[in-house]
Amino acid sequence: MSTPAFPRPALSLRTPSQNLHPASPHDRAKVALKLFGRSNEDLLNVARCHYDAMEGNDLYPQPSPSQEALAAEIHSCEADCAEVERLRTELRAAMARREAGRQSLESMLNRRGAYVQSASNGNAQKIRSAGLGVQRLRSKVTALPAPTDVRVVSGASASEVILTWGKVPHALIYRLEYGPEGGAMESLALTGRRKRLLNLPVRVEVPYVFRIAAVGSPGSSNFSAPVKCYVR
Repeated sequence: MSTPAFPRPALSLRTPSQNLHPASPHDRAKVALKLFGRSNEDLLNVARCHYDAMEGNDLYPQPSPSQEALAAEIHSCEADCAEVERLRTELRAAMARREAGRQSLESMLNRRGAYVQSASNGNAQKIRSAGLGVQRLRSKVTALPAPTDVRVVSGASASEVILTWGKVPHALIYRLEYGPEGGAMESLALTGRRKRLLNLPVRVEVPYVFRIAAVGSPGSSNFSAPVKCYVR
């Protein structure tokens, strides 16, 4: 078998046998390959350099596995890597063709949709007869209703209350007003879950009053009916 033409390493990996001295039991070194995590090309370079260093090295007259077996494995891995790269190139080209084809088909369907829209004069039954869907007409939201099912219960500690309320369609946020009955009211914007834990100063003599309004694109709804709860 002829010697494979692998790239030679920049530095010699061999040391003439006459310059070597037997290592003591305490100085024996171990081979460090560190192959994990290397790229395919790095792995191939390690194998090529190792083949080159072992070729004609009188320190290792009978490598195991043999030089022939290593050379065959290197060539096989090189061929596999080249095949994968070729397939990747073909895949990228195929994906580009697919994307271009999709855009062309979308454009054609949009033109066909415009034709059906014009020919049907907007008749839903005629549009469906062409195998196309009909868009739902969005009803304009003119006003939001006030939240319902507003509840306030005592929490785990004396100063805690838990507030919940029902969902209002098309509401983006909710506005809470609360305060002691007959006193000044505070305002708080509520987003996310329709449940809040509030810590309030204890008031034995009067209850707290809570009311909620829904806020969305049409504006703010009326406030819900007030709900009272003592914080004692």
